[in-house]
Amino acid sequence: MRLRAYFIRIVILGKDRAGKSCLLLSYTSEGFSEDYLNTIGVDYKAKLIEFEGKFIRVQLWDTAGQERFHAITSWYLRGADGFIIVMDLTSPAALDTVTSWRSKVKEKLPENKVPILLIGTKVDLDHDRVISYDEAKKLADELNFIYVETSAKTRKNVDKAFEIYQEASWIINRITIYFKNNDLKCSSCYTLWDQMDCLYFDITY
Repeated sequence: MRLRAYFIRIVILGKDRAGKSCLLLSYTSEGFSEDYLNTIGVDYKAKLIEFEGKFIRVQLWDTAGQERFHAITSWYLRGADGFIIVMDLTSPAALDTVTSWRSKVKEKLPENKVPILLIGTKVDLDHDRVISYDEAKKLADELNFIYVETSAKTRKNVDKAFEIYQEASWIINRITIYFKNNDLKCSSCYTLWDQMDCLYFDITY
């Protein structure tokens, strides 16, 4: 059965070895690997979700955290519909890196008002944890971020984190307005989302 689907693009930011790639692997394929290699430049994963009977293809752009790739990462900030910053809860410097990534987003998109999701990773490593929930939540509140803690290894809160973000009021409103104005007709493919396009998928039941 052939159905119409739209896509949104979410950019994943964070320091190298923060757990970005493992988090996305866990979310998109429910898998996990301790030997996952560092991302070189930018990686891409996608997942099809359903919202009120409509299909949305969520594009997840996994950016490299190493300094030498920041120029490439900055290019992907423009045109994004959302941002997720991943923070390693076992790293003492993680709180500072969150503030740094926020500054990079604001520098490239000074007028952008899209909310940012902050994900604290590796909650399964309780003995190695150095950042408490209260510390992380306090920073998230100060920066007006949504905050969720996860473990890619045990899959704790992995789906919940992405569902919370995808179902946040800003995204629901934009999807609703888009479908209402376009009525899923190809002749009405103008977009109310910056850089948003429409595409088709063959979905087999």
